[in-house]
Amino acid sequence: MKLIIMTGLLCLSLIGNILFAQDRNHKNHEKMNKQSQTKGVDSFEKSIDLGIDKLPPNFKGNSFKKVYKLLTDKKDKFTKGEYETTEDYNKRYSPMDLSSIYAFKLESELSGVKIGDYNADNKSLPVFIKNFFGIVDIVYVGGKESPNFLINYEINRMGSYIGSNAFGAKKEISKRTRTYYALAVDNHDAIKPDWKNWYDDLDLTLNVAELEVQDAKNLKANLAVLVVCKAYDESMLTHYDTRRGEPKIDYPYDDIINGYWINVKVLELWLYNYKSGKVYLKEKFADANSDKAR
Repeated sequence: MKLIIMTGLLCLSLIGNILFAQDRNHKNHEKMNKQSQTKGVDSFEKSIDLGIDKLPPNFKGNSFKKVYKLLTDKKDKFTKGEYETTEDYNKRYSPMDLSSIYAFKLESELSGVKIGDYNADNKSLPVFIKNFFGIVDIVYVGGKESPNFLINYEINRMGSYIGSNAFGAKKEISKRTRTYYALAVDNHDAIKPDWKNWYDDLDLTLNVAELEVQDAKNLKANLAVLVVCKAYDESMLTHYDTRRGEPKIDYPYDDIINGYWINVKVLELWLYNYKSGKVYLKEKFADANSDKAR
C-alpha cells in the first residue's frame, strides 16, 4: 500500500486565517521549543511503559525527527532493491519489529487543545482536542483519509519581495519554508467512529475526574498531551511531501511547505502536568498487545 499525500484539496484562501494565526503564534512556539529543548527529557531510545503514572518533569516525549529517521531507515532496509531478485529479497526478508511504543508530545496550540472550566461540584476538568491541523493537511493511508496529530511545526523566514497581481495591485511578499511533523492516525475509527473525511475534526472531549482544586489549577497551568502509539504497516511507515503555497494579495506569503508523517495506530492519549510529570488521565483506544495495534 502506498501513503499518498492529498494536495490541492484546499486553496490558500480557505486556510489563510489558519495560517495567519500560526504565523502570529510562532514566536511563542519558538520560545517554548527552546525551553523544552533545554529542560525537557528526550526519551527517543526508550519504548514507554504503559503502566507508569509519573513521567520525568518537563517530559517532552520521543523525538519525532529521530524516530522518523529510525523508521525510514528500517523501511528502506526492508524494501526490495531495484536490482534485487524476488528470490534474493525473500531470502533476506524477515518481519519488521514494530513493537516499540512511542509517546509524542502533541503540539497543543495548533492542534486546538483547549481546557474547559473546572467543575467544583463533581471535581472534573474537561479538555478538548479539536485536531485543527487535520483541516489543513490530510493524508491517504491505504486508500482512506486519515486525520493528523501535529507534533511539531517549524518556520524559516527567507526575506521578502514586492509582488503584484493581474490588476497591478502590489504587496510585499514574505518568503518562508514551513515544515510540519505529524502522525497519520490509521485507526481513527477507534478514536472517533463517526469521523467522515477531511473537513471533519476529531473533536475529542476528555474529562479528568476526581481532581482537587489545587491540582486543577496546577494542571490548567501546565497541561500537556501525549499521543501514545505504535508505528504501523512496514510498507508505509513514513512519508515526506513538499509543495508550494502560492502568494495572494490577501495571503502575502510565498511558502515552501514540507510535511513529514509517521503512520501510527494510537493506543492512548495521556493528559499530564508537564512541569511535574504527573499523569492524570489515560484515554485508551486499542490494546497495546493486540494484533490490531501491531
